[in-house]
Formats: sequence, structure tokens, C-alpha cells
Amino acid sequence: MALSDVKKAIVSSLDHLMGIDHRRDNPALFAAWAALVRLQHTFQASVLTIKCGLHFETAALERLILEQLAWISAAHSYEGDCFKLSPKRCLAVLQAIYPCTGPLHGLLTSFARLAPETTVKHVQVDNEGFRVQLSDREKVGSMAYYLVVLADMYSVIGELIYADRIEQHRYIQQVQDGRFVPREYRPTKGMLDKHKSLLFGH
Repeated sequence: MALSDVKKAIVSSLDHLMGIDHRRDNPALFAAWAALVRLQHTFQASVLTIKCGLHFETAALERLILEQLAWISAAHSYEGDCFKLSPKRCLAVLQAIYPCTGPLHGLLTSFARLAPETTVKHVQVDNEGFRVQLSDREKVGSMAYYLVVLADMYSVIGELIYADRIEQHRYIQQVQDGRFVPREYRPTKGMLDKHKSLLFGH
């Protein structure tokens, strides 16, 4: 169910943005748009690895999605060479929009890293030799929810980079200081709340 909702959210967001005038007079914005379109395939790959129970691979893909969304959020309005933006700076920009960015990046990094202290947890030794645990049902459940969070981010950032070219915003709203922030009652918020409750019971 969560994975199906992720697919629908990405398709809905892209359909919403396809009608915008994607002029190429702003190279940084056009590059951000191209990255946003390409990310749909990274989401598809993440869905596949979750279905296969591969939490290491899913964590690596989800971290890539998060870092790309951070780059998009920083690059679309950058006046210099957007391809030279540091990952740290990009994550800080996304963090200002989504406070969960830093903690989520840390979690995905720890899940994806094959460090000695984590590797031994997935090796089982018995009289017949040893076996490597390739999947973890609990971690896969967490990965599914993180992908839902990333789909929400995707929809918000996609609309944010074209905020001045959209008449009716679905995912963002402008606050008193002129900034755009995630809309409280955006279409993907219900998806977030539903799957948090289903997967974690609260």
C-alpha cells in the first residue's frame, strides 16, 4: 500500500508540473527540473529493492534521493555554477524547509554503511558454517516509510522551484515573510500520516 501511494504521489506531482513553461533561459532552474524528472526512476528502483527486502540497497538509493532533492532545492535559484554546490550547503537549504532532513540523512547513512560494528549483526555462525542475513523485515518497513517521506518532499520541492509560475499551489504556501513552506493540508500529508500510523502504530 505504501509503495503504491509513493508511485501515485510521484506521478501526480510530475503531471501537475508538466504544464508549466519550462523555459531554458535559466540554466540552473532547467538543470533542477531535469534532476527532478530523473528522480522518478530512482524512486522506482527503491520500490523494487524494498519489495525484494534489500534494506542496504534501499538505504543507499533513498540517501541518493534525499541528496538530489537537497541539490534541487539549492540549485534552482543559484546564480553561480550550480554544479559546484557543496552537499553540505544543499542539505542546509533543504533542512530549512524540512527540519527532518539532517536526522533522516544520518539514519540513511548509518543504514547504508557497511561498517564493522554493523556487519557482524548480519552474520550468523553455527555448526554448519556461517550465513549472511540479506534482509531485515523491520528495517524494510522503516525504509518504506522513509520513501513515503521522500515522496512528500519530492512533491513539495517540485512545486517550490516553480512557485512563481504556478497560480494555485497544492503542496506549498507563502508565509508572512515571503518564504514558501510545505502546506499543512497538502495532498501528500494524508499519505504521510496514514503510513506512519500503519507502520509504527502512532
